[in-house]
Amino acid sequence: MSANKVLSSASKLARTKLGLDVKSVGAVMVEQAIATRIRKTRLTEEQYLYALETSGTEQEALCQLLLVSESWFEREQQPIESALTELYRNFSQIRALSVPCARGEEAITTLAIAKKVGFHPSLVSIDGYDASENAVEQANLFTYGEYSFRGTSEWFRTHLFSKVGDKYHLSPELQPSLHFNLANVLDPLWRPRCSQYELILCRNLLIYLRPRVRRQLLTKLSELLHPQGLIVATYSEASLLLDVGFKKDQISIAVFSPIQRAINKSANASKKRAKSPTRSAGPRTTPLLKNGTPPISQFHKQPSSRPSESPSTDLTAGIKELADAGRLDEAFALGLQLLEARPNDAQSHFILGVIASCCGQSEEARSWIERALILDPQHEDAKLYMDNVWGRH
Repeated sequence: MSANKVLSSASKLARTKLGLDVKSVGAVMVEQAIATRIRKTRLTEEQYLYALETSGTEQEALCQLLLVSESWFEREQQPIESALTELYRNFSQIRALSVPCARGEEAITTLAIAKKVGFHPSLVSIDGYDASENAVEQANLFTYGEYSFRGTSEWFRTHLFSKVGDKYHLSPELQPSLHFNLANVLDPLWRPRCSQYELILCRNLLIYLRPRVRRQLLTKLSELLHPQGLIVATYSEASLLLDVGFKKDQISIAVFSPIQRAINKSANASKKRAKSPTRSAGPRTTPLLKNGTPPISQFHKQPSSRPSESPSTDLTAGIKELADAGRLDEAFALGLQLLEARPNDAQSHFILGVIASCCGQSEEARSWIERALILDPQHEDAKLYMDNVWGRH
């Protein structure tokens, strides 16, 4: 009975203090955090329950264990590169916000990509915020082990870091562009260093938050985003941004712009067409959705004529890379090609569902994602997507 009471109290703390949806993070994770604190404090369950309900210090200690700071360099970097390439056309310098920043791997990856597309490091400023004391402390050391480099290119490791022993230290030239701070971005009083950012990175956070807390955070991020700026999320979080007024940018399935920017771009495009009598579009035979995207059913009828030119030889990775680059029709066609060979591939069903959702095809999206869960009932992204978009799985 005491164990259940402790779990209930800890779950309530996670909801109120961290804004977490305990169902999304999993009760097992909460139970493991409780067990860790009980071992460390050497208290009985009854004693720990009392400490948890009366001690602010113990509440903070438990919350720190519930904060996941899992990240690595160059993790799903294509959407970030697409966003920065687009921003380079409009800005000579850039301010970026990374929430949560974890140990800084995502912010450093962003800085490296900014340098690659043409921004000088001195003209790039990245603010990172995280509620994990341990993560922020590590980030400010600019020192990383082998584990943070899993899957990275050799260039990234050798050109941006110097190796001392078994550790890698970030180049001193890049460090002044990075500012890592301890803060809970869900705190209503939280204010970042800058009042506006051209790029906001908010990945793998929204799916774990309670709906009300998520809306509050997205409202705050929309206020911080420059009118011509971009926000980068993940596939699983795409519909969550669309629901509160962000507009999916054509450059990537995981990059979004403020709704007003999308309206202005559409209006400007209409003006340009009106001024150019030599460009006649002719009759349109494919019906469009409200956002100007052809229905997904059209992709079934008109698959890409060059699926072999995918950016990756692995078809599953190729689907994601094409979607990241905003080439949704090709991504969908490649997904269908993969399903012909591997009809029971749950991940491909899930990705096709996300693409359909971003194109406004809600019912078709649900069908694909439900099929993914039939094939793999433990598919975490699919379960979270069903919970977030349709309220159940």
